[in-house]
Amino acid sequence: MNSALNFDRVVALTADRLGTIDIACPLCGPEKRTAANRARKVLRIWRLTESFAGFCCQRCGEKGHVRDRSGTLPDPVKLARARTEAAERERRSAMERLGKARWLWSSRLPIVGTAAETYLRGPRGYGGPLQATLQARDWRSCCRWCAHYPARDRRQRQGRHRARQNHDRPLARLADRAGAGK
Repeated sequence: MNSALNFDRVVALTADRLGTIDIACPLCGPEKRTAANRARKVLRIWRLTESFAGFCCQRCGEKGHVRDRSGTLPDPVKLARARTEAAERERRSAMERLGKARWLWSSRLPIVGTAAETYLRGPRGYGGPLQATLQARDWRSCCRWCAHYPARDRRQRQGRHRARQNHDRPLARLADRAGAGK
């Protein structure tokens, strides 16, 4: 595949390690204005064998694969198995993303009376009519804990989430805390 990344450069970027590696993209990163954007890990490299690597940048869209031309050709049976496994991983990932999208879509509400309307009317200064197609997500559906114990304002919700890293299991966390005080 003709690409700006060659096999030797991929080996150097991955420090000759195997596996899935996320790094800053050497193609689009240097042209970014801020140091944080230059260092953002947007290039994923899949190096599953010593002589082959695939890559994809989420920012510039550069993608492809490279292989060591001096190495032996891959076994066709292993290659077919790897392609099948990759297709299955991609199918599972697509199903997870679709499930999340459907969940988000099902938890939407009309915008009237939500924090989104408050934001539009207040800080954004919008005084016009709100279209019926505008929808917002109900914050109470983010987890079982928030749905069971609704907060009075935004600061309480944020504090609750910061205080409980695993906020889906509040009773177990409280039991752990009570046991530690003995």
